[in-house]
Formats: sequence, structure tokens, C-alpha cells
Amino acid sequence: MGASFAAPKAPPRDYFVPNFGVDHDIKMTELNIGEAEVQHGQSLAVEPAAAPIKRNYFVPNFGVDNEIVATQKHLAQSEALIGQKMNAESLTPPAPFKNGYFVPNFGQDNEITTSLDNTKNAEAQLKVDWKAIQLENTEGSDVMIESDPVCSSAGCGQYAHPAPPAGPPMDYPVPSYGKDPDMVGTLNSLSISEKMNNHKLIMGTPESKAKWHNVAKDTLYDYHPALDKDVINTNRNIDAAEDLLGKQMVQLADDPICSSAGCTQYEHPKKKAGYPMNYVVPNFGVDQEIKDYDANIAVVEKELGHVFTPKEATDGPAKDYKVPNFGVDQDIKDASENISSAESTLGPWTPTQDKNGVWLVPQPIDASSYSYDAGHVDHFV
Repeated sequence: MGASFAAPKAPPRDYFVPNFGVDHDIKMTELNIGEAEVQHGQSLAVEPAAAPIKRNYFVPNFGVDNEIVATQKHLAQSEALIGQKMNAESLTPPAPFKNGYFVPNFGQDNEITTSLDNTKNAEAQLKVDWKAIQLENTEGSDVMIESDPVCSSAGCGQYAHPAPPAGPPMDYPVPSYGKDPDMVGTLNSLSISEKMNNHKLIMGTPESKAKWHNVAKDTLYDYHPALDKDVINTNRNIDAAEDLLGKQMVQLADDPICSSAGCTQYEHPKKKAGYPMNYVVPNFGVDQEIKDYDANIAVVEKELGHVFTPKEATDGPAKDYKVPNFGVDQDIKDASENISSAESTLGPWTPTQDKNGVWLVPQPIDASSYSYDAGHVDHFV
């Protein structure tokens, strides 16, 4: 055996590879897919990949955004005002988070204690020892503890659950987990209220029922009493007279004891008002706030050398007055220049309207919104 610096031999290539048929895993996968398709009544079809999104297309440059320009202007004004240049690199970075500090041990979490107690109660009730398996290094992998040889990867459809028994279960033991948290909170709030009001709330006792008993419910009122005997006789006589005369009894004349103005002689006596009326109100002079207001106006009139004389408007607000023309707004100028620059490069831009008459503003990504010139597009494809 000796060392050599000659080039190594190339690995074998184009050699014969025997065909052992379709791999067993592929066969099982196809079998499972076939069973799943039969079970669900649907064929598995792989859709072709979507067309790739358009990239490296031309995006027109409309200049620096107006908000960025305004921000830079405001920053320059602030630097000139306070006499200091802002340098982001000189800013002190925040202190790093504290690590390795002591964390006290408050014991087992209350929710874990409750879960363990509930597990013990369920195991005692069902007479089953629930064994949880702790697995290691299971992150990012499929872990199968035990295979079920009677089922395929599509599930155990051939062993459906039997029909449930008739009626829900009854008379089964219900474990007691103590008082409900809402009940504990309510009792605590009730105790606090009793101490604040120095009163003990008593409910459901014979004494409290007797104290707050509704006496009106002890009497059974007759909401449909029988007519008086005289009324019954009068109605019977009226019916007999109507049958004898063949006419209906109708009262056409006024009651002679009343006038056409009504029965004013039998009015209820007027009640006295429960509060005084038409009493004397003393005059204490001008209100102090009005005095202060008048004094302030007098001071201002003296300082300005002008007497304030309010006039009542008769014709409403002013109309048809002259509005000065300050020229085209700067934002509109910038927008017009940007549009002209883009049109000189990309061709004319024609805005469109929707069916409601709203103007549609195109975005840079909307390629159909621009009239591209082949001579210009070639440089960006």
C-alpha cells in the first residue's frame, strides 16, 4: 500500500439496474387512496400548479411621497428650532433584557392540581388506570406508538360505533369538585355588602316568608261578579217591552236633570294645589355674572377705542362675496407633473368610470391601466 497523487478513477456509470417492480410503500399508498376514494365517493385529483406571478415589471416613479417630503420638512424645522441635528446612529440603544435572575418556586400550579384531582376522580369512577406516555424528540415528526392492523390509513370505517342505547344514562355518580367559583364570589360579595350596610340578609326562613308575605294573594277576587237583582229585573222588563212593541229601546232625549252643557252641577270639588302660586318674588337687582360681563365689555371697549354695538342680522350670512385666488394648490401641481412624467414615458393615461360614475384611480400594479409602448417595455422585461 502506498500513497499516490494520481487522479482517482471515475465512479461507474450507465450500469444495469434491475427492476424489482413498484415499491411496496407506493403500492400501499395507492391501495389506501383507492379505499379512501371508495369510502368517501370522491376521486383524488392533483391540480396543476398555478401560473407564476408576474415579476420584474416596470413600476413608474412618481417622485418622493408627499408625506415623506412633509416629514423631512418638519424634521428640518424642528432641528433649526432646537439647534440640534438628529442622528439616529447616536441614539443610545435600550438596555438588554435581564437574564439568569432568580425565579421563586410557588409550588404546583392550581390548574395542574385540579386536573390531577379530576383525573383521579375519573379513574376511580370508570375503574380505569389512565397511563400517559411521555415521548422524547417528537418535534416535527409523526410518532405512532402502536399500529392498528385492522384499519387502513383512511380510518376504521368498517367498525362503526353501535347505535346508542335508548334514552340518556340516569342515576350515575357525579363527582363533587367543590363549590362553583361564581357561587364563592357571590357569597363573598354578599358578606361584604352585609358588613357595609350593617344588615344580615335572611331569605327562605319561616320568619322572612311571614314578614314579606303578600297578603293580597290570600283573597280570591271575583273578577266576574253576578249582576244585582234590580239590574236583572230591569233588563228583563226591557226585553219584554221590546218584544211586545216590536221596537228596540233607544234613548233619544237628554237627561232632564242636566243641560246641553253637561252635568256641571255634579262636578267634583276642585283640589288645592300642593305648592304655592302667585306669590311675591323679591328683586335682588342685576345678576352678578351679568355685571361682570358688562364690566369686561367696558374694559375691552376702552382698550380698543371702539364701542361694541351688536346688530341683529336681517339678511342672514353674507353671500356672493369675493374669494381671493391663490393659484393652483401645490399638491395638485405635484400630481399633474407626476402624471405628465409618467405619460411621457408610458404613453397617455385615460381614466375610466364605473357604472355608478365613480372615477377609478389605477395603481402601479394594474398593468392594464397604462398604454405601454413596446419601445419602452423592452428595457424592463
